[in-house]
Amino acid sequence: MNNSNQVYECYKDSEIELRQDYIKDFYEILQTQSDINQKDDSYTILIRLAWTGRLDLVKLAVDAGADVNIITEDNSFALYEAARQGWQEVYDYLTPLTSPELVEIAAKAFPKGLIYRQRKNNYAVEVFVNAAFYGNIDAVCAAISQGIDVNAISSNGEAALHKAIRNNQLSTVHILLEVGANPHLQQESVQGYPPLMIALNSAKISNDIFQALLEAGADINSSSSQGQTVLMLAVFKLNTKAVQQLLELGTDFNAKDENGYTALAIAKELSKQGFWNDTKLSEIIQLLESYGASEN
Repeated sequence: MNNSNQVYECYKDSEIELRQDYIKDFYEILQTQSDINQKDDSYTILIRLAWTGRLDLVKLAVDAGADVNIITEDNSFALYEAARQGWQEVYDYLTPLTSPELVEIAAKAFPKGLIYRQRKNNYAVEVFVNAAFYGNIDAVCAAISQGIDVNAISSNGEAALHKAIRNNQLSTVHILLEVGANPHLQQESVQGYPPLMIALNSAKISNDIFQALLEAGADINSSSSQGQTVLMLAVFKLNTKAVQQLLELGTDFNAKDENGYTALAIAKELSKQGFWNDTKLSEIIQLLESYGASEN
């Protein structure tokens, strides 16, 4: 088995094993004639089966008396799991059996679920982004040589560059940038961080990755889905070096997030809270003010 396949098999096997466990649990319930609606961590076996996408088993569970409208402690239910996972056939089967209120909730999740399933089935991209995460340079280079789209988004909403940055894979980051990885591309997630912000988000990530992104032309004024800028995150992380460098490079220090806060306003608010590093915050506030930053 080549390196590329090894990366995908390791990634894939954990999910297959979980599916097999759920299926085994289902057959045990049938064989022992246990309550089909019994819960495990608030999840019924029907909800688990809907997650697996096994329409045949979902039908068996319903025929055995499984309640399609049971809701878990975290507000999931069978139709929602089918929607979230993009299992079209299971979704279509459960929809007319489910209460209208729950159908409405699941319907909102279904479009993203279909995209998720489409991406999940794109094995080449799943292999590639996971190879990038683990720093498997042989697999990364093999995929590139075979014409992989280096900016393709995987099932979790991230491209290879995002994954490599998150796991501090500097060599992989360099390779990806050299072959055209987009240094501005946002994650498709709630945060929606661009690469520079991913690099600043954890102290475990080498500053060399941040520098590599800057050298590749990453937009210093890029922002998250909530309007938080690279500078704001640098302030929040008390990264004085990054704050200074961004200011020197001409970042927009008066940009506002969705709550109307500027970088300076954030720094002063953190200082008021009293449990942050006052020395670093004072230095950051002085830096921002020396460049003419405003709170408003």
